[in-house]
Amino acid sequence: MIVTEKKEYSEVRKFINAGDKIFIIGCAQCATSCGTGGEKEVAELAEHLKNEALEITGTIVLDPPCDERICKIELKKHNNALNNSDKIIVLACGAGISVINDLLPNKQIVSGLDGVFLGSLKRLGVYNEYCSLCGECLLSKTGGICPVTRCAKGLLNGPCGGIVDGKYCEVNTNNRCAWSLIYERLTHQNKTKNLLEYQQPRKYNKYAKPNTFNKR
Repeated sequence: MIVTEKKEYSEVRKFINAGDKIFIIGCAQCATSCGTGGEKEVAELAEHLKNEALEITGTIVLDPPCDERICKIELKKHNNALNNSDKIIVLACGAGISVINDLLPNKQIVSGLDGVFLGSLKRLGVYNEYCSLCGECLLSKTGGICPVTRCAKGLLNGPCGGIVDGKYCEVNTNNRCAWSLIYERLTHQNKTKNLLEYQQPRKYNKYAKPNTFNKR
């Protein structure tokens, strides 16, 4: 899931002018799970703006806003309200905002959230950053632990010389060294021979062009 944080209300508000008519769009998936862009958060934001005498033309929580097919269908139901709006506030990650922006090119889009990282949900409010979407997954070789994401330096072939007490990261000693975790996992699986295979530098241009990825 994409982990997001709410922007400060003042940061959102500075893009809204007196007399603006506003439509608010939320996300029923990731942002709802994060407590940043679901029904509750959309309603709270609408109430804040109404208290400042701003008109809310409508709200919707899309499931999800990053799916252009769904957005086209659902937004069409709100054509009148959208056409009557000056600003569209989107409580979603950058992918959702980009889709809304493409579908409503004549409207000013205001981002209500900051995307933080791709994470796994441990429990409500607690997330783990385990994947960087690098396009060259190593997890089969590293015991399911990603060195690109979990090593502060993104090292692909073992730990750096700064490992603390053989376990902790020198960048942040509150974190375990990713490579010590990988070694422990591979030892448990009797797969330490994987460590002997040199990992080539990542191909950073693999998904550089085009911006539209077609897997077919």
